[in-house]
Amino acid sequence: MRIRRKTSETQLEYKKNTRVWGNGMSFSAYLLDCVEGKKYGGSTLSWRVKERYLEHQNGQGSLFTSKYKPIKLLQVWEGLTSLEAMKKETEIVRDIILSEKDLDAARGGDINFPIGSRWWVTDPELAALL
Repeated sequence: MRIRRKTSETQLEYKKNTRVWGNGMSFSAYLLDCVEGKKYGGSTLSWRVKERYLEHQNGQGSLFTSKYKPIKLLQVWEGLTSLEAMKKETEIVRDIILSEKDLDAARGGDINFPIGSRWWVTDPELAALL
């Protein structure tokens, strides 16, 4: 037996005003400005961006944003597939780290784990900052 979740008003409003993909879902990547000048890149279903921001503000979004509380939502990239949104999230974070030449300037995407851990994504340009 399949249980259907009730569609929220936010979802309905979003679907009326947005292009969605064949599976009925559209994704977004977003960038948060956090305390101490840190940035966080994330991705989610497009209709959930505001909810996700509130989760990050309440310390429930990620370990990084529970330590560096978000101040504001800087930018949102909409109308993406899930894979495009995840790639954009990583690209945003990588660009910030490289432009600031600081491995601790941002987190998100594939760049979420402690520097030097066995999960750290090996990227020659990022490794040069170690």
